[in-house]
Amino acid sequence: MPDAFIEKIKNSRQGLELEIKKIKSQYFKPELDNFKNIENSTVKGIYNATINKIAFDAAEQHVVEIKCDIASAKAIQMRSHHIIYLQKNHTCMKGVVIGKNEAQNTIKVKILADEDSNWGTLKCDSLVNLFESPSIDHTRCLQHFDRNEWTTKPGWNILNSIYGGSVLPITYSDRKVKLSQTLNEGQSEIVNAALNKNRTILCITGPPGTGKTATISEIITQLLEAKKKILVIAPTHEALNNVSNRLKTSIHKDKITHSTDYMKTIFQHNPNFEDFVDLCDLITSSRNMPNKINTSEYELQLKKFHQEVRTKHLESTQLVFSTPSNVLIDKLEIFGFKPDFCILEEAGQIWECYAWKLINLAKRAIVAGDQNQLTKKTSDIISQETHNLDLSIMESLNNTLNDAQKFTLKRQYRMNEKIMRWSSECFYKNSMIADESVRNITLSDISNIPKDSIYNSPLLVFESSNCSTIFKENICSPSYSNKKEADVCVKYVNFLLKNGVEGKDIGIITAYKHQKNLLVSLIKNEDIAVNTVDGFQGQQRQVIIFSFVRTNPNKHIGFLKESKRMNVALTRSKRQFVFVGNTDMLDTTNDFKHLKKVFLGNAKFIRASTYLNSK
Repeated sequence: MPDAFIEKIKNSRQGLELEIKKIKSQYFKPELDNFKNIENSTVKGIYNATINKIAFDAAEQHVVEIKCDIASAKAIQMRSHHIIYLQKNHTCMKGVVIGKNEAQNTIKVKILADEDSNWGTLKCDSLVNLFESPSIDHTRCLQHFDRNEWTTKPGWNILNSIYGGSVLPITYSDRKVKLSQTLNEGQSEIVNAALNKNRTILCITGPPGTGKTATISEIITQLLEAKKKILVIAPTHEALNNVSNRLKTSIHKDKITHSTDYMKTIFQHNPNFEDFVDLCDLITSSRNMPNKINTSEYELQLKKFHQEVRTKHLESTQLVFSTPSNVLIDKLEIFGFKPDFCILEEAGQIWECYAWKLINLAKRAIVAGDQNQLTKKTSDIISQETHNLDLSIMESLNNTLNDAQKFTLKRQYRMNEKIMRWSSECFYKNSMIADESVRNITLSDISNIPKDSIYNSPLLVFESSNCSTIFKENICSPSYSNKKEADVCVKYVNFLLKNGVEGKDIGIITAYKHQKNLLVSLIKNEDIAVNTVDGFQGQQRQVIIFSFVRTNPNKHIGFLKESKRMNVALTRSKRQFVFVGNTDMLDTTNDFKHLKKVFLGNAKFIRASTYLNSK
């Protein structure tokens, strides 16, 4: 193996071990075993939830229905497909959320296969705690390191070339292909390159709105026509859906497998499914009998049924969608799915050390994303600063690959040119081009706001620098809030709604969770999206209102100084970006000084205190 790769593995291992240790110190404390005092814990979770029902499901196998506060589940982002920890006394097992019933305040959790031996210890009406599981992916990544199978996998030639073990060509001759959709010149060049069989690795940088997902969907369409097997990996289910929804309707559904709900449908359509439902009912009912029946043999039959159905389906499928953390990834080879291509979408959000295993699954890889978006943050500062654990695979490839393997999309189809300007100049070498279709779009095109109104400006600033004693930050350790900024946001939202802008076209974002929670409590229109910048990544709205929050004499802005976060915030908007805050706080970094300069040259300014006091 190349020395550079050996060093990378060593460094990542140390970082992951530190990260796991930090997380365990936060999540696994002795007091969590004491249900009487559990409410005093600072660990995020749902405490004292009640087991409502325990069942053996023909499609999902070991399932537990838990009665709890759904609002709490939303607050800590226990969404469907999220892996969580389920704790009962001293036993802690991993599960995945497979459904929620808001009317009945219940969550369904599937106990993962490597934890199902603990399923028998669960009892109806007993109390359990539910926690997010931030360390499980790290543990599985380390386990992959321990297996040391790098050089025996299909994608080893790719990893070997990335880290200097072999030399990649510096020129290629890419043949033009007939496209199934209309693409611009840059997008077409990328499709041609992706289909060149001499290319083993392709890195596609797609700044916001440049049609990266459309390009990827065309590549997939072409590969399916060529009878290739493709594994598409993205960090979120939303990102996977964005790709799958763009695929041509002419693609037969039996060629595609989503690694979550789709497999459940496959099981349910199997001709033997009803027989296994009866068997599951027997296993479930036996749990409540005084003299329990030994059902281990029946459970083995069901597991065999699951493996046979999965294998038969995956052997015939061409396209599999999955997140990096899905347990199916480790079993694809067992189930007979051997991809020709691995496509990493939104790879700017995937850690480099996670990506190695994924790239190694296929002989060819396409990595697409934006290194200037936000990646998942570490819990341990040393693992970040010393071991660079949160380095994304996009950033790594842009530093190591030669220019022949790298492509950048430049024409964007999302936002007004003025909204784009700062991001283009600071992050994309001033290369972004606003397409004619969006260059001058404003709110007046879709609302009753007059063209010459100050509120029609693509960049609008509610300035609080001259009233910072009123617009003061509140410390809600470890977060911050700013009540007056929230009031400005609410008032402006009401103005937009009154003037014909629909709620679904408005997004309010902030860097701080306490400010987000404050805004959620004040905004009554459920169509309006309110979130942190990190939580809103990947989405877009006609109007984005950004609450800066921080204002203090020393100009301390904490993690806001990471300019990537502001890049994400600005590029979520199409027709208008609204900055609510003290622009003097932007004097803290060179990137923010440049943002202030862009505001001064292109934005309309409104005094925040005057606006609040106006009718």
